[in-house]
Amino acid sequence: MIDGKGIALITPMALQKAGERHHDAEGGDPSLSAQSCGHTMKTKIRHYQGEVDWDSVHKSMREHHPAFKEKW
Repeated sequence: MIDGKGIALITPMALQKAGERHHDAEGGDPSLSAQSCGHTMKTKIRHYQGEVDWDSVHKSMREHHPAFKEKW
């Protein structure tokens, strides 16, 4: 904790997505950034349109990711 505030967990996926967003915002080819991150443009479009059920993703991460299971 810093000044009584919790610190958000920064994951490799969050860093990857941030890099992808910056690349696209600076005029990079969105299909190339999608490919470099290991997914398709269809997946990228679903993500940006809010079609991904992030509650289930977060629940799964909390239950199965080592950082949460081992309380890093």
